[in-house]
Amino acid sequence: MRLPFDIDTMDRVPLVPQKESDEKGWSYSNVYYLRNIKDIYLLLYKNDFRSIPIVTEYCLVNNIVSENGKKWNNRYILEIINALKNFGLLDSNNNPLHGQLFESEINEPLSRQDKTVFKDIFFSYFRFQEFHSLFGDIKNSLRSRVVYAYMEKSRFFNCFVCADINTIFFIENKHQDMMRFWDVYTKWGTTLNVLNKCSLSALDIATNNEELKNAYLLNYSFPIPPDFSVLDFISRELVSNYVYIPELERELLYKHKFSIPNIKNKIIEEISLRSNEFRLQRTSEIFVDSRTKPLLPLVENTYMSHIIKL
Repeated sequence: MRLPFDIDTMDRVPLVPQKESDEKGWSYSNVYYLRNIKDIYLLLYKNDFRSIPIVTEYCLVNNIVSENGKKWNNRYILEIINALKNFGLLDSNNNPLHGQLFESEINEPLSRQDKTVFKDIFFSYFRFQEFHSLFGDIKNSLRSRVVYAYMEKSRFFNCFVCADINTIFFIENKHQDMMRFWDVYTKWGTTLNVLNKCSLSALDIATNNEELKNAYLLNYSFPIPPDFSVLDFISRELVSNYVYIPELERELLYKHKFSIPNIKNKIIEEISLRSNEFRLQRTSEIFVDSRTKPLLPLVENTYMSHIIKL
């Protein structure tokens, strides 16, 4: 598939962030890992800590392991506490405002309820909302849009193609905080399974614009209806007995905006029930690049690359 647009002919509109509040400031919370936020909140809820260094020391001594394996330090703890204040979970004296709030314990993965807490933050915090606007109506699959993000003379993603309105929204160099926060935005969105993020190359999408060579595609994802069949979609729309799974995901993404993780689960579920009609073809991990790997279903620690109609 080749993208049917040329970015050289598009309108360009700056994406301008709101000003910092005079009362608070430091509103760009560059905290990517949600379990770390949850664990620090719970530590503050369960203990009467008087300073940031005491929190850091407690984490180090009591084997509080960060989600990303990063060693705790005062600067990182301060970043998380500032984020908790930005999200309205702590007061100015670092006191939790919502009780225990989270369901899982410290050092445990996020529960479904924990993710609901973070989804509420993701959809309400004003710095996240500044990027929501790129996608149109994010609550309606028919009125939301696919966005293509790429770098233009920057080491950050700073340009966002909205092909349906023939517009590129761009972040000016003077707003580097906003550029950095885009990565936080996409990390939260994919972790919470509300945002698909796929490289064009992994989806086998070509483009005439060199600037888009390393671009990725994003869309807000919507649930797969219980009565929707991925395998029937193959028979109806792709008309092939040998289907490359990222190609199938690309078609479902454009037509229905389903979540990639949900599509993978649906494929495995349906084929297990219709094994007399379809089967999965495995591939060796050594042949799977890092961009394609998130798109392939994993069955018994083996990646599946194709669906075969028997």
